[in-house]
Amino acid sequence: GTVVYNSTYNVRMRSNGTRWMPMGPFTVDQNVRSDTVTGASAESLMHSINISDAVRYMGTKGRLKIMAQWSFPNTANAKNVRIRIGTTAGTAGSQLMILALSGTGNTIAEKTLYANNSEASQTSSSASAGTSAASGSVINTTLNFAPGGDTVIVSLLSAPVGAGEVVTLNSFSISIEPGF
Repeated sequence: GTVVYNSTYNVRMRSNGTRWMPMGPFTVDQNVRSDTVTGASAESLMHSINISDAVRYMGTKGRLKIMAQWSFPNTANAKNVRIRIGTTAGTAGSQLMILALSGTGNTIAEKTLYANNSEASQTSSSASAGTSAASGSVINTTLNFAPGGDTVIVSLLSAPVGAGEVVTLNSFSISIEPGF
């Protein structure tokens, strides 16, 4: 029953005698960026976030929400962006989402990872994006989110196809809705 305030995540937490549990949703990390990739046909890492400490508070019925916003200039060529999650930064993680961007403007993509009645098994939502076609089927992962579990890293990547193509990562937000 003891309640404390966790200033890292700006959330009140209570103890069940064994571990601390958040009393509500909290933001893990959010930031305004201006990371740019130009003319790379291979996937290039734009930004990665180690969320290992935060996912320990997700629980067996919690949710991890990842949102990112990219912008791109007007060209006919595809500009691909991806969200991955894994134990290392970059292309090795499980692909949560891929977006094929064309035209001009920006897009906001969101993906939710649900604890699958276990802290060592997750399933994801279908892909969701604002102005572009999103793909990336529902996936299952077996990352260990429990205390003492895996290193967990979210990677935001881009592969603008063709010389001179540009993609900019403008912002991201990662939050957790705990469920015990």
